[in-house]
Amino acid sequence: MTFRSLIWIIRRPEVLLSLAAPVIGIFYAIGEPSGLWDRVSGREYAEMGVRRLETATGYPKAWIYNHGSDRQVFGSLLRRLESRVPRETLVELRKAGLRPVLITVGGAPLRLPELPEQWQQSYRFPIPQAIRSF
Repeated sequence: MTFRSLIWIIRRPEVLLSLAAPVIGIFYAIGEPSGLWDRVSGREYAEMGVRRLETATGYPKAWIYNHGSDRQVFGSLLRRLESRVPRETLVELRKAGLRPVLITVGGAPLRLPELPEQWQQSYRFPIPQAIRSF
């Protein structure tokens, strides 16, 4: 077997596809423990934003603006929010020139009066499941 025939065999689609899964698995296994894929996909910033929105402290911690130090967190959350909005709605909003500048959770948190005051605020004020599943 010559080098040229080996290259011809490796270039065949079925061989490339059979090699793709282990190679992708190796890249994922190397990058996942270090958090590389979280940083590349923006998931790390989105999780930071969701944790901030879960707090019951209100302004300024639970308000995420599209400027300053919040820009990366805002962008990551906005991409995930836009994936849940119908495409027609997004197109209409863009045509109208509207773009969000703030992400926050409205309304006062519900306090559970039976819980001791010494507990952390996040335990005493439950967060709706819709935010957690984000």
